[in-house]
Amino acid sequence: GEEEEEEEEGGLQVGAEPHAQNHELMTPRAIYESLNEHVVGQHRVKMALSVGVHNHYKRAFAHQHAQATAQAAAQPVELTGAGPPSASSASSKVEAGGVTGWSLEEQRRRVLSSVAHVSLDKSNVVLLGPTGSGKTLMAKTLAKLCDVPLVIADATCLTQAGYVGEDVESLLYKLHQESGGDLEKTQRGIIYIDEIDKIARKGENVSITRDVSGEGVQQALLKILEGSVVNVPKEGGRKNPRGDFIQVDTANILFIVAGAFSGLEHIVNRRVAKSSIGFGAPMKVDVNDDKVQGSFFDRVEPSDLTAFGLIPEFIGRFPVVVSTRALTEDQMVQVLTEPKASLVKQYKYLFALHGVDFHVTQDGLRSLAKTALAKKTGARGLRTILEALLLETMFVVPNEAQTPQAAHNTKKRANQAKESAGGEKQTKSPVTGVFVDGPAARGERPPLLTRYPMTLAGLQARLEADPGLADRLAQRSSKDSGTGGDTDLEELVEVVSLGSDADYLAA
Repeated sequence: GEEEEEEEEGGLQVGAEPHAQNHELMTPRAIYESLNEHVVGQHRVKMALSVGVHNHYKRAFAHQHAQATAQAAAQPVELTGAGPPSASSASSKVEAGGVTGWSLEEQRRRVLSSVAHVSLDKSNVVLLGPTGSGKTLMAKTLAKLCDVPLVIADATCLTQAGYVGEDVESLLYKLHQESGGDLEKTQRGIIYIDEIDKIARKGENVSITRDVSGEGVQQALLKILEGSVVNVPKEGGRKNPRGDFIQVDTANILFIVAGAFSGLEHIVNRRVAKSSIGFGAPMKVDVNDDKVQGSFFDRVEPSDLTAFGLIPEFIGRFPVVVSTRALTEDQMVQVLTEPKASLVKQYKYLFALHGVDFHVTQDGLRSLAKTALAKKTGARGLRTILEALLLETMFVVPNEAQTPQAAHNTKKRANQAKESAGGEKQTKSPVTGVFVDGPAARGERPPLLTRYPMTLAGLQARLEADPGLADRLAQRSSKDSGTGGDTDLEELVEVVSLGSDADYLAA
């Protein structure tokens, strides 16, 4: 029982050396669950990355497995005590009832010793998918999880050797820095290259001029991807024939590349939906539809990537090709609320630094998700929408959400300035909460502010009892307009307004 639990938690439990490194070997399920805390959806991609990283761990510790195999082969286990008296009696039990007489640990040692040790090849990964579907976020999450060094690089800054830009060896230099200058760690690290679709060949025809930032980069990456000893400048930068070099073996470095591959769905559509007539002819589809794009990305073949602009030699070095799908409305709502560093949690903490509560209703979350889907910018578009929505709120709240003493001093200075200018005194109490509902999220009106002693919990209780209250409060956009029977809320709840700060807008 205990041995099974240890195997489930830490992974490999064979041999003395792997036991020593057990804490570093995360199981695919553990990696998947960690990714699940930060990234919504993309089940198949998480599985592929979890398996790829887990296998990379096992490949990194392959020499320890070889030592365990050699020890098990040289020193056969002799069973004593409660175990079967001999191997022959154990085999007879297997023949009789199909159940071994060996302990679980001993059975695993026997299996390991019976398999010849071979070198494990790496399986580089390609991630396809629309923008804002979580590709880069998964890489950043992996960087936090991995005990091996992981570097995230951008393919757009790479150029062919001898031209302005970074050489491909700069990826290995960054990995060497990330590993703290430890060459052994560097040679079992992970390199994630984003925006790989930006180095695609610009056209099928061979141009007179060299494609130094496209096909040239793909050709330069070939030797590194396959696994070879590469001379990396010790100080970084350009190669200097008289400079010092670090020889890095890339055979055990895992490469994960990702890109949006915009337009790839049209290439797949042309291949799948050949022009034909008759009852068996495929129906025309809208390739701009997110579901159609997702299904096409799942059916990508090497010939499609070649037509997109990647050379066959480059594609052949990536045996694992997985695709992310565009987020649905429900998943957008999950992105806003569920991950550890979700946007709503970030803004809640941002306002909490001033002692102000922040709340977005379910209708507001749905409206934000629909707006992001309409803009087709993925999960990244959610922050753009919230920044625009809360701009005036974040301008007003820090000045009006102070402690009573600080608020008193601020009001005193403001009143003195007003009196000297012949204006009216400021008598508003500090802000205690920011309330974003459906109309506010859709841009129909600004969010609501609650002022002391009113709290967000109190406002929500009133809104549950009177759903039309928020609209009546929002209609109080001028000084002369009232709220009818809600006069007790006039000074406690209001729409976000720059008020006396209107001069900033005029400027």
